[in-house]
Amino acid sequence: MTTSKLFIVGRQSEVKHFDQLVTSQTSYRFLNIYGPGGIGKTIVGQKLAAHAQQKGVHLAAVDGIRPDLTPDRILYLFMEGLVQGPHGEALENAFKDFDRRFRDYLTINHILQRGGGINALFDVVGSVKDPIGLASILGGLGTAVNEAVQQTVSNRFAIERYLRGAERTLTSSFISGLEEGLADIQQPVALLFDTYEEMEGLDDWVCRTFAPDLPEGVRLVILGRNQLFKVNFDWNEHEDALHTMPLPELDEIDAKAYLRHFGLSDAVALDKVYQFTGGYPLLLVLVRHLAR
Repeated sequence: MTTSKLFIVGRQSEVKHFDQLVTSQTSYRFLNIYGPGGIGKTIVGQKLAAHAQQKGVHLAAVDGIRPDLTPDRILYLFMEGLVQGPHGEALENAFKDFDRRFRDYLTINHILQRGGGINALFDVVGSVKDPIGLASILGGLGTAVNEAVQQTVSNRFAIERYLRGAERTLTSSFISGLEEGLADIQQPVALLFDTYEEMEGLDDWVCRTFAPDLPEGVRLVILGRNQLFKVNFDWNEHEDALHTMPLPELDEIDAKAYLRHFGLSDAVALDKVYQFTGGYPLLLVLVRHLAR
């Protein structure tokens, strides 16, 4: 990574809010930082992650720009991020049940995909149309299929019942893993969503299922273009648990410090650039590239 990507100025207010959040100095547990494209939300996320690492806070992040995000994938990415950090072994043990359920979920979906879907696998009364073909699919997975998965795919009604409850079951198992992990490590945990506007289609799940069930010791940070109250009215139900704050432009001192770092030192030019850009980070980056 080049120096230009590592150099971050300002954003001390956001770091302070985050620090107060994870050290339980706030009445709220969820922090929403929002602002238009180019204002620097991802940079703030990077700064929060660096601060968390420095302070020994366990933080896992999911970027909404990742393709094909679903609740199960989000939960797995959060788990993956947490077990790769400090106390990873203890957290990995805490998430064993979730990891098993997640892998079963992937296996069942793979079987459905290989078999052409529920209608192709089962007849109208729920029986397997081609037992030999299903056995071939199971045998071709490359790993042994446990009894629970075999029972789930044994008839149409069992697999439909499983799929209807899978999202809730996986979320509940993840939350249980978090609770067990918190009890073991006795340290704060933060979960962070970046580029939330790209995954607002999943906001109902985040707002109604995921966030309300998070253990008391877990803090949630959401970085996106839109204030959560405008994304989904149901965020109002969290009342004092949610704090929203707009992300402003860089002030004059920080904006000029950024430009000086990249060799722009003429005082008159810096004044004019700041007057024109207003400290808007994306414009400052453009000025830097144009000057180069």
